[in-house]
Amino acid sequence: MEIKPPGSRITLDDLKRVLTPPPSLASKPSPSDWRRLGFDLPHDYKLFIETYGAGSVSSVLNVFSPFALCEGCNMLAELKKVTQLGEEMGADFSDLAVDTCYFPHKGGLLPFALTENHQYIFWITTGPADRWRLCCGEDTDFLDLMEHIPMKTVEFFYHLVANRDMLPFGYELDVPCPYDPVL
Repeated sequence: MEIKPPGSRITLDDLKRVLTPPPSLASKPSPSDWRRLGFDLPHDYKLFIETYGAGSVSSVLNVFSPFALCEGCNMLAELKKVTQLGEEMGADFSDLAVDTCYFPHKGGLLPFALTENHQYIFWITTGPADRWRLCCGEDTDFLDLMEHIPMKTVEFFYHLVANRDMLPFGYELDVPCPYDPVL
């Protein structure tokens, strides 16, 4: 199997070659479900959720969905959790000039995945959703201490599986890798 190098354009079809989608999903969000959220999300992430749903990449990365029923896989529940932790940290470190804010604040962090090592993968929500940048760090990290990941969401998932050495955390994953959706 040919693995695309960093900098190549990665599509959902490329991802399907290295990360096997589930045969079916319990439910698939409709266009009206996405609109009811009241905010936009990156298009490639929406395609990912419509294909894979919330779930786990080989038990090393849990992917959140705003529609997941289980709290540990629901993006909005995780946002609430990290926001509360951030507010507690802000109170503890109020004398520091560094401030990390969370979505829906402009430029706020929005979590969409969590590694087995408790590193969140966030979008930095500046500008249109399709231009949001990725970063990773622990829920108590300040933004300037987080690792920035210069790629889109589907490209990130692809390189997590196929080119693991280029990401801030390396995992030994078999290619193609299984994806376990939350039922």
